[in-house]
Amino acid sequence: MLRAVLVRALTDQPEAIIVDLSELEVADDSALLAFPVAARRAQVWPATALILAAPRAAVARAMDRTGIARRVPVVGSVEQAVADRQAAMVQPGRLHQWYKPVPAAAILARELADRACRLWGVTELSDVAQLLITELVSNAVRHARSELRASLALRAHRLLLSVQDRSTRPVRLGGADDTYATHGRGLIVVKALAARWGCLVGDDGKAVWAVLGPPGADTSVG
Repeated sequence: MLRAVLVRALTDQPEAIIVDLSELEVADDSALLAFPVAARRAQVWPATALILAAPRAAVARAMDRTGIARRVPVVGSVEQAVADRQAAMVQPGRLHQWYKPVPAAAILARELADRACRLWGVTELSDVAQLLITELVSNAVRHARSELRASLALRAHRLLLSVQDRSTRPVRLGGADDTYATHGRGLIVVKALAARWGCLVGDDGKAVWAVLGPPGADTSVG
């Protein structure tokens, strides 16, 4: 359940996910280990903070025992979590657009990527961003055959790209001679050019994502 909720939230690339624990009861401390695992995944993409709020006393003690409170931020209330994030947040850049599954979608998404890079002052990433978004959209058009959404966001000097579709079939890399690969050479290009890339599959679709950083920048997270 936690994973399904997290996947749905992450595909919208939020600045933060705040989990209200005020009604949570835990019979086994190990169940709480899902939170640091989720936090690590969210940190990789889309660089989203996971914050736990308003745990009951018994849950707070369990998080102390398991060390979770040292790995995931825990605050006293949802209101405090929201206020803390608003105070710390630098307004992120974000653009997204829905497309029909037609070849022209790749052209339109490429234009969106170029516009985003110019708008956010990272024109040095434009050529690679256009290439990656073209590959991601083309793969979605070819294999998912559903409505799709291209998204770009700027977080901490990193450019985040993703393409969502309605297919729950995970993508995989195909070799140079693998004619029958699910997504073939397109993802090989993505892997070669992106600092990080991945696929997040939910119960109503998936998001294939990539991360770019300025030349020489440390784009690793977590």
